[in-house]
Amino acid sequence: MREYLSRNNIAFTEHNVWHDLEARREFKAMGYRNVPLIIVDDVHVRGPNLMELDRLLSA
Repeated sequence: MREYLSRNNIAFTEHNVWHDLEARREFKAMGYRNVPLIIVDDVHVRGPNLMELDRLLSA
């Protein structure tokens, strides 16, 4: 996902749930257990779902 976002000049903030305890707590509090999780505004995109991500970013 990082490569896809960078290649398409899409600004993003990465939170590593394996190394950042606070990020892990927030991730679990949202009810998720699998990565990646991409959040665009208030929409959560689970997994490497590039079609959904493209749709959200082009809206």
